Amino acid sequence: MSEEQQLEFSRPFDVAGVGTQEKRLVLEARPDERAALAKRFGLPEIARFVSEITLRRESSELIALEGTFEARLTQVCVITDEAFESEVKGVFTRRYLEGRAAEMPEEDIDPEADDPPEALGPEGLDLGEVAAEELSLALDPYPRKPGAKLEKSRYGESEEEAEEGKNPFAVLAGLKDRKPS
Repeated sequence: MSEEQQLEFSRPFDVAGVGTQEKRLVLEARPDERAALAKRFGLPEIARFVSEITLRRESSELIALEGTFEARLTQVCVITDEAFESEVKGVFTRRYLEGRAAEMPEEDIDPEADDPPEALGPEGLDLGEVAAEELSLALDPYPRKPGAKLEKSRYGESEEEAEEGKNPFAVLAGLKDRKPS
């Protein structure tokens, strides 16, 4: 990230002091940070955002991070275009390599395996940005207000009819069987 860009929820952390004993931190976004994150994620509001993060060193160059977050926010329903409040919670883990090990070339990636450790660059670790990234991944890209129903599908059927197996090709088949007037 360039120096011109400012992180909305920045909590830089020096990993030099992380040992084999767990280090636990609680991060809570201030109102100005929540407003900036809401803008970044295209949300009307984030009323609360808290993350708990635990760090520990697994080896001289490998750091394990485990975290949780909770957010109370306002989203806009894709069906009704109405704002509604929701809660989003998440659990995440990450691993970081520092030092020369972080400069090693990447191996072939196995999609079934756990994510490989991330390289920890000279800028260090920003725990606020880690939590913000995890929140962004947990947001529903098509949020629906509870109880909101799609009245008609693109094909003129109700959502329930579409789920019962009818499709646009069934409509076309019905037209084929009609006699011209």
